Amino acid sequence: MIVSCLGLLGITSLIVTRRQKEIAIRRVVGLSSAGAVGLICQEFVSVIVASAVLACFGSYYAMNRFLESFAYQVEHALWPFAIALITVTALAIATISARVIKIVQANPVQVLSYE
Repeated sequence: MIVSCLGLLGITSLIVTRRQKEIAIRRVVGLSSAGAVGLICQEFVSVIVASAVLACFGSYYAMNRFLESFAYQVEHALWPFAIALITVTALAIATISARVIKIVQANPVQVLSYE
């Protein structure tokens, strides 16, 4: 989880650095800090949730196929998958927000002064 969060932090830093001027212009026009975080987070969270849901279904299917070969069957629930999905999404949002908030709090005048 730590390695994946570091990778997500690196990708977020790259994207936020490339979109820094856009965020500064939107801040001047009136975008709030929460709006800027939501703007960046919605791109990542949709991909992360989609991949986590696919991984949950795939692992559930593989686990069922594996457990069919045993004489004694064990029932398994879906709540561990839901907890994993919520945890992954929360960690992703926290990782992304940490970097975006740092960029959003910068003075837009200093960001745009190089143009």
